[in-house]
Amino acid sequence: MAEREAPLAANIVTNVAKPAERQSTIFTYVRDGIITGKFQPGGRIPTIEQLEARFGISRLTIRLALNRLRKDGFIVSRGRYGTFVRDNPPHLSNYGVVLHSASCAHWSQYDLAFLNEAGRMHMPNKRVHCYHIRGGAVPPADYRRILDDVERNRLAGLIFTNPPRELAGTPVLEAPGIPRVFIELPKRAAGPTVYFDLKQWRHKALRFMAAHGRRKLAFIEVALAGKAPQAVYEAVRADAARYGMQTCRRWVQGVSLAAPQWASALMALLIHDGPDHPDALVINDDNLVEHVTAGLAEAGVNAPRDMDVVAHANFPWPTPGALPVTRLGFSITEALQTAIRYIDLQRQGTDAPPFTLLPAYFEDELPDSGRPVGSHERGFER
Repeated sequence: MAEREAPLAANIVTNVAKPAERQSTIFTYVRDGIITGKFQPGGRIPTIEQLEARFGISRLTIRLALNRLRKDGFIVSRGRYGTFVRDNPPHLSNYGVVLHSASCAHWSQYDLAFLNEAGRMHMPNKRVHCYHIRGGAVPPADYRRILDDVERNRLAGLIFTNPPRELAGTPVLEAPGIPRVFIELPKRAAGPTVYFDLKQWRHKALRFMAAHGRRKLAFIEVALAGKAPQAVYEAVRADAARYGMQTCRRWVQGVSLAAPQWASALMALLIHDGPDHPDALVINDDNLVEHVTAGLAEAGVNAPRDMDVVAHANFPWPTPGALPVTRLGFSITEALQTAIRYIDLQRQGTDAPPFTLLPAYFEDELPDSGRPVGSHERGFER
């Protein structure tokens, strides 16, 4: 009995699979025709009758395949005039930004700046979508979303705002035919790279202090596992000396991003260190700005009378401070637009520059596209 039933079961599986395979044939033919340019944006695709005659597939199956293409944003129906390729199909107009925050508990100001800018940008025929990697892991919902968009060719390209180690070996990094741009150090990146000129940023901050007659420099940054405190101090001391300033070991401090509020207490120690306290402070990470300035205000510092403060910013989304500060940073608008331009170059078959350094700007130096618009932050709910 079991031997007679086996072929019947196999036939049922085969019969069920065939409609899906036929639907996939139509779906792939039309979608690949759009992606390769055989069917141009705004142009008409073959009619149901023509597809039926070519493939010998039922009209119902063809309609189901076209419904999938319509849902994916590749085609649009115009009644009796036929079905057309959208003017801005997803593989030419959707750009993915892969965000990464080091903690599950909060977003960094860097992440928020990209998230906010992606939602604010208005570019003709372009849409920016964000995907989030949180706390060293890929949330299942976001991974399914980005994997689905990659596998169904719904992206013009991908922009990675941090090293995408969690995605190594996945189609997100390995699938062919998808332009990718990395915003990180070039030695780690696997494609065209855009990065921020951090060395220029520091020298620009110190030139500002020297021009304002400041001579005693304090420097606060994010404490990272790979950074030796003594090496950081030696680098700051050498740069300060170049601009006629002095510093000392206790004036160069690091604070963990996991607990940035400790920066407030650190400022109290800095100011009450004695009569010879610093008259210049550089904050090299915008995640520390709010807490550092709160600590200075609590310690009774009048800025800029007692101390000039230069604070890192990701424009046009600077972090608010409790005291007046001079903001010096990078344009996230410029970074995003540059990355998108390099994706477009790759899609056109042109090599994008392998490495581009973006300059640091004071607030009043920003190009129009990156002017500050305030410190509003938009949350990211999942």
